Amino acid sequence: MSSIFIFLAIAFVVSDISVAQQPLVRDGCPDSCSTMDVRMSNDKLAGIWYLHASIPRFFEEEMKCTYINVTELEEDHLYFVKHEFNNNTNEPRETFGAIEFAKDGATNIYYTDLFLPFAYDTIALSDDYWVLTTCNEHGFYSSDGSGSYAYIFTRLQYPPCEMNSEIVDILGECGIDKDYLMEQDQNSCSFC
Repeated sequence: MSSIFIFLAIAFVVSDISVAQQPLVRDGCPDSCSTMDVRMSNDKLAGIWYLHASIPRFFEEEMKCTYINVTELEEDHLYFVKHEFNNNTNEPRETFGAIEFAKDGATNIYYTDLFLPFAYDTIALSDDYWVLTTCNEHGFYSSDGSGSYAYIFTRLQYPPCEMNSEIVDILGECGIDKDYLMEQDQNSCSFC
């Protein structure tokens, strides 16, 4: 009996299960959702974006002070550097990648360190915020990561409450439950 318990404990510790994603409903992933006329362009995406809140993937759950710097603009894609710190160790992490986008909001993000593309829908884009969602019916390497994910980036490190309410309403219209959002810790961030 104790060997079964030890096996289960080890399996849980080494698994890459994300407990943060919003579980799938019975019908699987919802259709693509856009609550506004999204017109993506290099001008709108260039610059610094702070991660305000997210329904993160398992490898993003322990991070804080996350922001991306979008640079090197090309016609339909751009490059970024993602800066963040581990919540437990305060170790910095930099990730490089590229963003390809269609004018209608379809967005692919490639993390060059992982050599993996992630497909997203930009459901809202303004001068102040950028909201991306995705849904995986099959998970990340296994069925355990299936579900909906969302990312709220803002131009301000500490956005006003009115903006947060507006974004939560947008996510709700797309079937994303605000109870699954994890607010990103942007306090005590030393970016120098």
